[in-house]
Amino acid sequence: MKKILAVYIICLSCLVGVNTADAVVTKDNGQGSLFLSEDIIDQFIKYINTPIKDNPLNFFITQDQQNVFIIIEKNSNYKGYSGSGPITRNKKKCENKFKQACFLFSNQRYVVWNNGVNPFKKDVSLFNRGIDKQEIIKRLEALDFIGNSTTDKKIEVDRSKTVKKTDVDKRKEEERLAEEKRKEEERLAEEKRKEEERLAEEKRKEEERLAEEKRKEEEISRKLSIFRESDLEKNKKIIQYTKEFVKLYPEEFDIVKIAKLFLSVDPILKDTMSSLELKNLEILRKFTSESEKFKTYEKQFLRQEKEMKIELVDSNLDKLKKDIAILKNYLASNITSFYSREIIRLIEKSEENLKEYNSLEDLKVSSKMIDDLMTKVFELEKNILNLNSNRDDLKNYLVKYMSTDISPKIIQQIEIIENSLKNITPENVKKINEGAKKFIEKEIIEYEKKVADEKRKEEERLAEEKRVAEEKKRQEYLKTPEGQKEEKERIRKEKERLAEEKRLKNFKPISMTCTYSGQGGVKVYKWVFDGRNINMEGVDLKVGDEIDDGMGTKISTKKLDGRDNFQIDMVIGFLPMTISTNFDQRSSVMETLGTKIYGTCI
Repeated sequence: MKKILAVYIICLSCLVGVNTADAVVTKDNGQGSLFLSEDIIDQFIKYINTPIKDNPLNFFITQDQQNVFIIIEKNSNYKGYSGSGPITRNKKKCENKFKQACFLFSNQRYVVWNNGVNPFKKDVSLFNRGIDKQEIIKRLEALDFIGNSTTDKKIEVDRSKTVKKTDVDKRKEEERLAEEKRKEEERLAEEKRKEEERLAEEKRKEEERLAEEKRKEEEISRKLSIFRESDLEKNKKIIQYTKEFVKLYPEEFDIVKIAKLFLSVDPILKDTMSSLELKNLEILRKFTSESEKFKTYEKQFLRQEKEMKIELVDSNLDKLKKDIAILKNYLASNITSFYSREIIRLIEKSEENLKEYNSLEDLKVSSKMIDDLMTKVFELEKNILNLNSNRDDLKNYLVKYMSTDISPKIIQQIEIIENSLKNITPENVKKINEGAKKFIEKEIIEYEKKVADEKRKEEERLAEEKRVAEEKKRQEYLKTPEGQKEEKERIRKEKERLAEEKRLKNFKPISMTCTYSGQGGVKVYKWVFDGRNINMEGVDLKVGDEIDDGMGTKISTKKLDGRDNFQIDMVIGFLPMTISTNFDQRSSVMETLGTKIYGTCI
């Protein structure tokens, strides 16, 4: 006998199953008579007695009834029946393995093969773990899956007592053909359904497309309908764009003939249109229609004119829509605004105008009405903000002047403002704002000026008293020896200052060139002093200031004791240097890195 191949698949993830005692899933179960071989019975016994820590999910038998495919979930806490999804997946694994159809024999120890004898009852079809081999064989015999048993070790299946193999094969073939026919009919029905759905969807989309095209055409016609032209205006336009064409393409027509035709229709441009002019215009139209270039130009001109008209309407529609959106947004945040009712009425009227406009002017008037209303709205909001600001300013003034004679007037103004804010009207808010502003300017600011003037006078009085007292104290001090000495020194310095000012007033610039000779070589600097500042090698040095070029060069200049005596401290390339230059004595000393170099100045 061909050896039975048993396949055990260890599942690492939980399978979806039916976890009830009675509702076992029988999807893809075997149908018809089945007689188990000895090897299959042995595999089934092992399957039934799977260790308690594992879950015996599925037991499949191949179509030729020679092989089995077993699914056991290792170390599983789940002990329920296997669901239809896992059964389908495991069946495919079996069929891929054996290259033939597979059918479910048992679902979690519950025999689900329908051979006409199996009653699908738990007490008969369910094999509990732990029953012995003889009991399993006995129950399989009762379910008509095996013949009589002889010993515990050997079971003989007498196939001669069953339906002949040829009859079984014939029945299976009939079942296969019936199944193929059913599936083909289902496939054809599904294809028919999908085709009908596709055609219906295409029809729906086409109807939508046609409806949308019709809507767009109607919308374009609606927009163009507001541009009403009289016959006179249309004929003027024809003459004008025909003239423009002749200017662009003077070689297209016989210039003499076209000029005569233009003269014949010229009265139309002057608002005269009799039957003669109309006849002449028709002759002109017939003449120009012989030119393909003109016909192309005319089509392009009319198309551009049409596009411009549509664009003009669209721009006005878009502006009105945006203006309506502005009104709605403002209304949503300001339901209780003074202008709420007017805004609502204008929104309703403008939305109606969007649908029922008869001219560009209708759209423009609606937009202007919205612009005017929003101007009033923003003006009112600005005045309310100013009113609140004036109230806050008055409260600050009240804190500042709480106990003064002006406080009652401030309180009165605050109360007027707060009452007006409770019952807002544009005229009232504007009027009270102006009154509050005038009160602050006339009453409070004037009062502050008065207070400041009184404070200034008091400070001047106190300062004068302090000055007199200090002067008196100084006069007493000057009577002492120390005071007399100090006064003499002050007088001396004042004389020196005045003398120096006089000297500098007529000061002639001092110019000298100093040569500094040292171990590092010779340096020559030219110096100029104008009585106040120094120039060194063309660089102006202001006494008391510092120069920093941000690149490592710094130069500072300060006055030393003695006439026209200065010290220049320099850092050049991070090398420090000090030059002491006395213009009065025409001398200069350079000091760098602890070395002094005396310059020779001429």
